[in-house]
Amino acid sequence: MNNDKKILSRLLLTIAFLLTVSNAIGAQASAGSVTGYQKITWGISTGRYYVNGIHAFCAQYNKSWPTVGTAVNEIVPCTNEVLRKALYYGYNGPKNTLGTDEKSHVLTAIAVSDANIGEPETGASAKYDAFYWELVNNPSKYPSPPSNFKAYLAITASDAMQNLAFYEMEKNGYVTGIKYSSNLQLHSGNSCYSLEGAEYGIYSSSSLDESTRVGVLATNANGEMNTLELEAGTYYARENVSPMGFAKSNEVTQFTITAEKTTTLTFTDDPQTNPIDILVRKIDADTNRNEPQGSAKLDGAHFRVQYYAGIWHKDEDPASLGQTPTRTWVFQTDENGIVRYHKAYLVTGSELYESMPLGTLVIQEIKASEGYLRNDTVYVRQITSSGEEMHVATYEAPTVAQTYIKLNLVISKSDNYGQKLKGAEFTLYEDEECLREVKSGTTDKNGILQFSGLALEKMYYLKETKAPAGYKLKVREDGDAVIYNIFTTSAPESNEFTCYVNGNKYENISGTDDNREVNIDIVNDVEFVLPKTGSNTTILMSMAGMALCGMSLYLHKKEKKQEKGEHVL
Repeated sequence: MNNDKKILSRLLLTIAFLLTVSNAIGAQASAGSVTGYQKITWGISTGRYYVNGIHAFCAQYNKSWPTVGTAVNEIVPCTNEVLRKALYYGYNGPKNTLGTDEKSHVLTAIAVSDANIGEPETGASAKYDAFYWELVNNPSKYPSPPSNFKAYLAITASDAMQNLAFYEMEKNGYVTGIKYSSNLQLHSGNSCYSLEGAEYGIYSSSSLDESTRVGVLATNANGEMNTLELEAGTYYARENVSPMGFAKSNEVTQFTITAEKTTTLTFTDDPQTNPIDILVRKIDADTNRNEPQGSAKLDGAHFRVQYYAGIWHKDEDPASLGQTPTRTWVFQTDENGIVRYHKAYLVTGSELYESMPLGTLVIQEIKASEGYLRNDTVYVRQITSSGEEMHVATYEAPTVAQTYIKLNLVISKSDNYGQKLKGAEFTLYEDEECLREVKSGTTDKNGILQFSGLALEKMYYLKETKAPAGYKLKVREDGDAVIYNIFTTSAPESNEFTCYVNGNKYENISGTDDNREVNIDIVNDVEFVLPKTGSNTTILMSMAGMALCGMSLYLHKKEKKQEKGEHVL
């Protein structure tokens, strides 16, 4: 019984071994076989073989020739560069340089054997080795075949039998792409930006050397790219030219091409913008400095700023071309006369951009600061693309010169006869008690005295401190000296100028917008000193007559000046 078990066990092991061998043989046989043969002769003979229906050459000329039906145990890739060239540039190759006759076939077959086992081992005479040596010695004439050209060795079942060599062209794949903006909302409808014109170099090496560039993908206006046909393998894409208004990306994209399939690449670029800090600078026109004169101020001026999504003619307001601003703001100056593109300076208007897109800014002062005239100049500034970075610096902040409003007080001194009086002394004070003197002066021979460079929005107190010889100071009914309160104000937004004397609006103002003159006529009464001759009656009558004449002349002059709109004090 035990012997039977031993016999059965051995039988099972034998069967298992046979199955293993059978599987191995089947596996080898599965690589294929020699499916065709034709003898080719040109001096010497070679065989035109077919492995699994693919044209092949003998690769070991010194061994016996396989016959049709010979099993192929294995098919292995061949990286022998000269052998690959022999198949590529030889008979029936993709770049056949020999021809299609028997000679071409024989030279190719010998070159394949020479490359595979070495020229001395082949045993052919020199004339049959000519093509082989051409391939070896002229690499510039016969460069390496493309990567999708695949050479193979068919390993036959017997070591005594030649192996065969053949090739296959691996089918190509395709690559295309599409490009997007990272912030389409920022520049939608803006002619400064376009996705058209981007160029991406496609390289076969990660070195991105120009010699490894195999093609270029370029965009149209929709960001769509052309299609390239490429051999299967690994490639690299890099943006070499960015489209208008966009920063160039330095990102390198690696991708794989698969035979008969299309790979679609996606790219994104950032639109260029100009970060703006100082939007406007305001200076005093006389000093060219951002320091106000006198009691004037640089803060509080308002500037309207309009952004247009596009660029037109230089220095021309797009509104004159019928364009409509995309956003409008009103900003105000700080104490240094500066407007910054910041919400702290914003008076009213649209939402601020995080960074200003390319386009046109139109800037105009709409309200002057205290003590200055409004500058009505329209400033047009273009923000253009520059370089390859995301942020540009092409905006130039305008410097707006402000004209200081000068105030002059002109005093005209005369008596009640119209005589211009020289030598009247007037003093200007800054306090009601007339203790803090600002300026003082004396009328000239024409009765004129001018106080120049006075401040707006400030109360002054004018007092006659010395009458001309032969005249008396003007006093009130209570005997106190007459003091004139003088206050001037301006409305910057309308360039209006108003003066008040003793609280009453005063109309006698002349000069220019930036150099105002307030003209005040002050009349002194004559202080008579009569001789002690004649009767009392004569004296009284003379005095009465002179008083009536003087009063008549005074009333006549006052009436004439009132007709002219002048005030007489």
